[in-house]
Amino acid sequence: MLRPIHMLCSEVEIRAFERSEAVRLGCSLFDLMQRAAASAFRCLRVTWPEARHITIVCGPGNNGGDGFALASLLRNAGLQPRVLAITAESRAEEAIRARALWRDSGGSIELCSEAIDLARTDLIVDALFGIGLTRAPDGLAATVIQAIHRAGKPLLSIDLPSGVHTDSGACPGVAVRANLTLAMIAGKRGLFTGDGKARAGRVMCDDLGLAEPDCSAHLLGKADLEPWFKRRPTLAHKGTFGRALLIAGAPGMAGAALLAAGAASCGARLCSTVQYARSGGRIAGTPSRSDGFE
Repeated sequence: MLRPIHMLCSEVEIRAFERSEAVRLGCSLFDLMQRAAASAFRCLRVTWPEARHITIVCGPGNNGGDGFALASLLRNAGLQPRVLAITAESRAEEAIRARALWRDSGGSIELCSEAIDLARTDLIVDALFGIGLTRAPDGLAATVIQAIHRAGKPLLSIDLPSGVHTDSGACPGVAVRANLTLAMIAGKRGLFTGDGKARAGRVMCDDLGLAEPDCSAHLLGKADLEPWFKRRPTLAHKGTFGRALLIAGAPGMAGAALLAAGAASCGARLCSTVQYARSGGRIAGTPSRSDGFE
């Protein structure tokens, strides 16, 4: 089910969590792949209910496996998805199985070429790489990503926009720009850092029925900050609140002290600034305020 994103996993953390949860639940990683495909199916049908011509672009790994499994669900729902693959064979065990099930059930797979045509599709599903990509996409993969850009169609990325680094959000080469990214199990750091934030579009997360992982990064939200910004009494004044001491403004860095001192409006009754004598004394341009700058 969908849940708010609190934890941001690294690649190592999410892979370890997947394995441990599969053991705890007595299921396989392929079972989790089926859950991911079902989640992508629900998301796709709710977000783009009018889409009929859906193209799924699959990579060689388990992200591609998610794509093949999604194709099966779409066809069972009466749609005819177009499935493109950038390699003749899948590499990951679960992806090999998902690909075989799609093919053995009569599903067709088109191998991508330099002349890929996406003009007649309503929606593109990015199931190229997901997590784990550590280098810039090249060769045919880069060509396909560029074709996705040129098509200008709505784009759903499964787990992570292809071309975005899982942990840093960096894009060492070409990367897709999704309208919506559906993160599986937990958020990934790269969805909220670097260029990844701009590439991900709207981000949603499905826990796939698993517990929330204990990751090393936490995404701050409104609920985390609200306790620090309590509603002020109507008759409050600067004497009601505490006093802040700001030590900043090394030579040539007076602007940092000025900006930080301006944060007095966040709640301190009085903000005093201590800086180097060589910085020129009073911070140039510091406004005179009724709520107490020194």
